[in-house]
Amino acid sequence: PGAEAVLEVIAAFCSDSDAAIAGIAFRHLLRRPWTGLPRILAKLANSDDPVLRAMATRRLASIGYDRLWAGWRRLNGDQRLATGRALIKIDPRFHHHLAERLAGDKREDTVQALAMIATLNQGHFFEKALAGLTHHDDARIVAAAAAALGSARGEDADKTLGRLLDHGDARVRANAVEALERHQSSRHVDRLIDMARSDENRPRANAIKSLLNLRAGDALDALGHMLHDAKSSHRVSALWLVEQMGVLNVAQDVAELSVADPDAKVRQRAHRVIQQLIDRLGGASHSTTLDLADASPRKAIPA
Repeated sequence: PGAEAVLEVIAAFCSDSDAAIAGIAFRHLLRRPWTGLPRILAKLANSDDPVLRAMATRRLASIGYDRLWAGWRRLNGDQRLATGRALIKIDPRFHHHLAERLAGDKREDTVQALAMIATLNQGHFFEKALAGLTHHDDARIVAAAAAALGSARGEDADKTLGRLLDHGDARVRANAVEALERHQSSRHVDRLIDMARSDENRPRANAIKSLLNLRAGDALDALGHMLHDAKSSHRVSALWLVEQMGVLNVAQDVAELSVADPDAKVRQRAHRVIQQLIDRLGGASHSTTLDLADASPRKAIPA
């Protein structure tokens, strides 16, 4: 096997229940130029063993923010969270470094900084800067700023997100709805009800999802209309919502789509969702079945 494969095997011993064995494996890895080291450091920085934790923390601090920044796109969600949280604990200048990237003149740097703020739930440290970026002329930056504001809990952040519900870009509106849902805010219910009736597919689905969680408006009725919208993109987004939330109330609607929708992609997605709903109802262990052959399509709601 190659050197990388051998080091992966050694890395597995870093989780050994015997701290001595774990320490030997970890020290070996520290002496090697291995691409997987940051992942192990992030894991061991939260180890129950104080010696391993101290060793990992010292090395992680020396690698620091620059290494995280450079490798951010290659890390999966769990790795981003583990590494970022560990650095926040040990690097007193972490937020300063991130603020410098946020204020830079490179578009991609700004977008990545915003993604890091959102992923690591650090919006409360940057609320003023995030609010300023919502006035940017680049819709991608505004959308990313809206997502990051989901972890800023202040009333001003709530007002800023409310303003973005009327932004001209659908990505911005969709992210603003998701961020407000994280705030558990009911301040903008009337606007969400309007969006649930008529908006582009993603913000519309997010608005219905938020209303369902808030138990506000005719959310189930709005979902039913979206499942039978004339536009297939809206039907797919509605199915995504049913899948995410497991909305059993619309099982019959989903069954209809799985056998009678004119779009093959919609039928396939609906079939997958209806199977998941059946599992939620108890699946085969409770002999729960739906006779899909009897499903008859409902007339589409005009766009």
